[in-house]
This record gives sequence, C-alpha cells and structure tokens, in this order.
Amino acid sequence: MKVAIRTIARVCCCVCVLLVSALAQSWRATEPPPAATGPGYDVSAGYSCLAMGLPGGGGHVNLNGIDLNAHVDVGPRWGISLD
Repeated sequence: MKVAIRTIARVCCCVCVLLVSALAQSWRATEPPPAATGPGYDVSAGYSCLAMGLPGGGGHVNLNGIDLNAHVDVGPRWGISLD
C-alpha cells in the first residue's frame, strides 16, 4: 500500500510541475512579439599561441599574436565582418 501511495504522490508532483510551467506561459496570442531594433553586432579580442611542428622532425615554429574580430549585421541577410 505504501508503494502505491508513493507512486501516486510522485505522479501528482510531476503533474503539478508540468501544470505550473504550462500556466506560466503568456496567453495573449493576439499581440505581435516586439521587434528588435538596431543592427546586431559582435566584437571579440584574444591572444593566440600555437607551437607547430615542422615536417621531417626539423624542430617547431612558435606562432603567437593578438586576434581581433568584429561583425555587424546591417540587414536581415547582409553583414560586415572584420578580422
């Protein structure tokens, strides 16, 4: 009997969790979603360090330096990128 009560309690708990998350949704479907304004952009900077081995066992070459990137979306299908 205790196993059945525990199972029923777990099922009720799961149903409550799902019901609460379903009721938290917005019910106003007649309003359009807000539109985003302005261009999207992304800017990043970093430092890169790479030790690359040469073919034939002739040692290695150290490559390092600063990496700068920028990207701007000027339209829904167009963008400008700078690396």
